[in-house]
Amino acid sequence: MPEEIYRDPETYVEKRYSSTGGRKVLERQNRNFEELLEGLGAEPGDSVLELGSGPALLSEYLDEYDSVGADIEQEPLQVAVDSGRVEDAVRVDAHRLPFRDDAFDYVVAPRLFHLVGDEEDVVDEMNRVAEEGFVFDVFSESSGRKVYNNRMSKHSSYMPADSTLHSDEEVESWLEGLDFEVQSDFPIPFGAYRESESELFTDAVEKMQDAFSGSLDSVVYFGVESE
Repeated sequence: MPEEIYRDPETYVEKRYSSTGGRKVLERQNRNFEELLEGLGAEPGDSVLELGSGPALLSEYLDEYDSVGADIEQEPLQVAVDSGRVEDAVRVDAHRLPFRDDAFDYVVAPRLFHLVGDEEDVVDEMNRVAEEGFVFDVFSESSGRKVYNNRMSKHSSYMPADSTLHSDEEVESWLEGLDFEVQSDFPIPFGAYRESESELFTDAVEKMQDAFSGSLDSVVYFGVESE
């Protein structure tokens, strides 16, 4: 993928999520976040920090909450505000959040943990600023994501090809002492149908996703009660 597509947030969103398959990928991801938020007790009107939000694609599907976008990059935050997905956005480092303790009811971090180092510090910060709980996802090391990483490293130097994969045991060590729920998705890597415009094809793949979801899923979601 050319640099201008990856670096420009509006072009990236259009390229990756405007297709029939891309929309389904986004819907599945956001449905998992919404289910775990509801499991933590989230209600309409609660304040939610979307950490690592980029252009805030999750906020678009969780509009019943009072969402704030937060990212280390300024350009995607501007897209998030200009698009109306969030009213407020702030530039932050996820390892050192500029918020007081319990500043938000909940924190969500979609597609963040494969890109950050010192992940336990990020978990501690989410736990600190979320009064009720937080939800995040990781790419599983037991999945086909390894193949994707290898392919992307050869395909383009601008893509996050060196994204980190995590084991359940590793994530559970970050969450020691906290109560949490786990669910997973995408036994078939979402790249297989993200760019498809065929409704029949994407519907068939979705049925396969539901039928084969299990221990080899590529994305694992954690809903955690704050301490």
